[in-house]
Amino acid sequence: MNVSSDEARKTVDEIEQLMQTTDKQTTGDSAFPFLLLWGVIWFVFPLWVHLHPQSFNFALVLFPIGGVATWWLGVRKHQPVKTKSGRKVGLLWLVLFVFIGLLAIVMKPDTPMHAYAFGCISAMLVYVIMGLLQDRIFIVIGVGITVSTLLGLYVFMDIFWLWMAVTGGGGLLVSGLYLKYGRR
Repeated sequence: MNVSSDEARKTVDEIEQLMQTTDKQTTGDSAFPFLLLWGVIWFVFPLWVHLHPQSFNFALVLFPIGGVATWWLGVRKHQPVKTKSGRKVGLLWLVLFVFIGLLAIVMKPDTPMHAYAFGCISAMLVYVIMGLLQDRIFIVIGVGITVSTLLGLYVFMDIFWLWMAVTGGGGLLVSGLYLKYGRR
């Protein structure tokens, strides 16, 4: 069977397009539950603090529950093809947050707003790293929410908590929905 170079190029292009589509679907399907979970947490927590300004300790309950739920989702995730990268991403999150936690202890953010902004920007650092390693959409999410956090901290400080509920939590929720349903 003789195949012309144009036919071969067309076939290779179709295969590459199929691979890109599959990668996008896999990313959306695997990231969706985590973005949904943390989008809700990042929406509920700052909204709660906005409505109840003295209740910042709510994070001491909500965020560990989110961590356990994240672990559970990761363990329970049923994927037809198991890859080492899934475990590496989980390990990346764990290692970075241990170091980020140590950095927070050393830096001692002085207000709840600064502490929350530090946590948000730290999480977005991991998103940018995931974007560099896996899918560029995570770079967009990480940079977008980082910019939003800085705007909230320095421009919209009077409504910081409400701003973060909408842009941080809402940003994660919209990103998850986009990855799952809008990017096919």
